[in-house]
Amino acid sequence: ASGLDFGAAVNYHALIEMNQQFDFYNGGGLDVAFLGMLQVDSRGHVNVTRAGDTVKGPGGFIDISQSTRRVNLLGTFTASGLEVEVSDGRLRIVKEGRVRKFVRAVPEVTFSATEALARGQHVRYITERCVFELTPEGLELIEVAPGIDVQTQVLDLMDFAPVMKRPPRLMDPAIFGSGRMGLREKAFETPTASRLRYHEAAGTLYLNLRGFHVSRGEQVAQLEAAVVAFFQQRPDLAGRVPCFASYDGFDCCETLAEEYAAAAARIARLTGCS
Repeated sequence: ASGLDFGAAVNYHALIEMNQQFDFYNGGGLDVAFLGMLQVDSRGHVNVTRAGDTVKGPGGFIDISQSTRRVNLLGTFTASGLEVEVSDGRLRIVKEGRVRKFVRAVPEVTFSATEALARGQHVRYITERCVFELTPEGLELIEVAPGIDVQTQVLDLMDFAPVMKRPPRLMDPAIFGSGRMGLREKAFETPTASRLRYHEAAGTLYLNLRGFHVSRGEQVAQLEAAVVAFFQQRPDLAGRVPCFASYDGFDCCETLAEEYAAAAARIARLTGCS
């Protein structure tokens, strides 16, 4: 919803009164925040409230940004007319924006980098073409998008020189592709081989399937392959080792249920638990 109804929601996990919500913010309840940025200066200060002669209230921006451990400030690198194109894992600037957003000094400080450093906050400034990180020396350029020239499309369009302790690394090309990024796998999933452990003293094979979300056929194949590889290394245990599997938080999509059940039966026969 927009306008005065911006707080409307469906399928929410919790409905919190506004005063309690701001108590949560101010009490440091948030681990990470993603907020917008209008302008950023050489010290890392951010302005989101003054654009020329136009002044807008910050809303909850200050409450959220002052008390959150990790703050990510998001926005385009330039404004007014910027056009970009994404294809083949690369970013192309079709038309550059007319207005610079990384300026020598912001006209109004809505987020103080000095205070953030003193509080030990981790702050990043994320644009479509590059990423900066707040350091005691100033803004450090740490990432650049594939297809972007650092000198002409980043440094030449800033009113100050950022810190560059080393060449910036490339952003993940998957961000600029059309396929799945695999964020769940990268951030949360335990590697399949690590799910298998044999406890010598107990003489038991443990299969950790906690939080295992089977959504692709290769996951089933990888799990079975890990068990087969184990018995290839320990053929003396094949067919006679107790197996304990933890299924807490496990799920399997319906289209793979039969495939997974067949693989589980084969694994059971290998262990002797069928």
